[in-house]
Amino acid sequence: MGAIASGIAHEIKTPVQFVADNTRYVSQATREVFQFVDVIQQMLDGTRGQAEITGQMQVLDNTSRKMNLPGLQQEITGAIGDSQEGLERIAAIVAA
Repeated sequence: MGAIASGIAHEIKTPVQFVADNTRYVSQATREVFQFVDVIQQMLDGTRGQAEITGQMQVLDNTSRKMNLPGLQQEITGAIGDSQEGLERIAAIVAA
């Protein structure tokens, strides 16, 4: 029975580790993307109300507003954090 339990634990632990590693990568990549988005948002804020705003900046501004970037950033960050926590719990159960 112990050998079966050990085998099952090993089979669960390997894919959990794979998913956990990918989740950490996505978390880091998302932070970097949102840093870039923050710079774009600052640029948009600096051009609002100026007569010289280009059509491309206007499209970017409209898209940014439709996306609700602050809300999106919060939701994605929370979802990734929750996923990492769940994976860590699974890994702890398997290790026990």
